[in-house]
Amino acid sequence: MATASTARVNIVKAANAGEPIELGHAIDADGNPTTDAAAALKGAQLPVGGPKGFGIGLIVDLLGGALTGSNCSYEASMFSTNDGGPPNVGQTIIAFNPDFYSEGYLQHLETMFTALTDDNDVRIPGERRQSLREQHERDGVEVPQELLDKIAALSE
Repeated sequence: MATASTARVNIVKAANAGEPIELGHAIDADGNPTTDAAAALKGAQLPVGGPKGFGIGLIVDLLGGALTGSNCSYEASMFSTNDGGPPNVGQTIIAFNPDFYSEGYLQHLETMFTALTDDNDVRIPGERRQSLREQHERDGVEVPQELLDKIAALSE
C-alpha cells in the first residue's frame, strides 16, 4: 500500500489531461500546497492521514529502505524515468499463519468484510483491482487513439 494521499498515477493522469488535482494531495517544488498536477509532479506527494499518515509512511520507509540496506524514499530515483539509475528500493514482508492465532479465522474475516461493506461504499483492499480485472477480461481494455498514435510514432 502506498502511504500517499492518492496514487501517483492519478496525478500523472491529471497532468496529462491538464486537469487539477484535489488540494491536499501534493505540494509544488517550493513546498506550497497545489492543485496543479504538473507542479505536483515537480514537488512532492503528501501522506494520507496528515501527521499520523506521515508516521505510517516513515515506518514503511524504514522497513523497506533502512532495514533492508536499500534506498529510502528520499534517496530513490523515479520509477518513471531512467534518470539517476535504478531506484534500489527494498521490501520487507511480514507473514502470519492465521491457524496459529484462531480457529475459524477465514470465516470471521469474511463476516467482518461483509459487515464493513454492507449498504455503503466501503471497499476492501484489492477488491477494485479484482473487479477491474474481471471487467477487462470480459470487455477488453479501451486504449485512447492518441496513445496508440504515440506508440506507433515511437516504434518507427
